[in-house]
Amino acid sequence: MPWFRGRRMTRITTTDVNAYVQRRQERGAAAATINRELAVLKRAFTLAIRAGKLLPAHRPSIAMLQEHNVRTGFFEAEQFAAVKTQLPAALRPVAEFAYLTGWRVQSEVLPLEWRNVDLKGGTARWTRHDEERRGADHLRHRGAAHAPGGTEGRW
Repeated sequence: MPWFRGRRMTRITTTDVNAYVQRRQERGAAAATINRELAVLKRAFTLAIRAGKLLPAHRPSIAMLQEHNVRTGFFEAEQFAAVKTQLPAALRPVAEFAYLTGWRVQSEVLPLEWRNVDLKGGTARWTRHDEERRGADHLRHRGAAHAPGGTEGRW
């Protein structure tokens, strides 16, 4: 991080970190952005301590900012229906599935494979690359037991 460039970790204080945060805020950085930067700094201190290069007493207190990045702008059913009619036919089932589940299109809906969908049971399951650590996410749909758009072949 340029703000701390050339400084020894033992010389970085809580006051220094707070000054960094204040400067980033003054320059218009979002709380989420600053938090990601602070996370890098925290990690650097943790790794230095684990490697025996820094004593825990030299770690400054690094307080994270409160983030207010709650998602907004959700569609009501009627609004979504109107938007869906404007989409190409091939995209409508994907959009409908994403709308009903809240899943992200690129990272969760599109990678979904039919082997992870149980139409009869009304469930869908997607796995992450690190499923062994985190497990898998499941969706149970209580509506009609069919694929959005009506046919498997459209996915």
